[in-house]
Amino acid sequence: MRIKNPSFRRFAILALVLALALACPRHRPLRIIFNQGTYGSSANYSELRYSDFFGGVLQMSDDFVLGPENTTITTVRWWGVYRDNVPADDEFTIFVYEIYDGVPLSHPWYEYASTEAERVATGGTLRWGLDDLSIYQYSLEIPDAEFEPDTSYALSIVNDTGRWAWVVNGSSSQGNDQGWSRTERYGDWSA
Repeated sequence: MRIKNPSFRRFAILALVLALALACPRHRPLRIIFNQGTYGSSANYSELRYSDFFGGVLQMSDDFVLGPENTTITTVRWWGVYRDNVPADDEFTIFVYEIYDGVPLSHPWYEYASTEAERVATGGTLRWGLDDLSIYQYSLEIPDAEFEPDTSYALSIVNDTGRWAWVVNGSSSQGNDQGWSRTERYGDWSA
């Protein structure tokens, strides 16, 4: 069947394009709602199982605050290195802790585990002892996490591979240089 009326043909094509556009799944645009800055020049172990790097358990955390205009996190990005420059099969867990009286609470407010983090070599290196370790950037989509605005939280990223360290910034110009660590999963945090 051919449509002979040019105006009706244009309308039919426009209606078809509009119907297809509305039927396609739409992705939310990604916006940076908190940025700690670029990777720094040091790394800390952050593993809840036994770490070959550290010889035990060490969990790290860093604080963040979201403004009232953006309170839902959908993606987390961070950096890390591997002992002996040999990447492992990643087992990341993203934890968020509420902060009370200046210290994260012992149990997480939000937790998400995944082996699906995207890993990309940055081309940068980190000096660790006598080795220059390759720095990787990770990105992980998480189930939407809705946060209270203007409230302090602590983010903790662990990778239970036995040989991973979280590359930290430590820059007061790109954050507040505040973080915590602990040597037991539900233990007290030390600044």
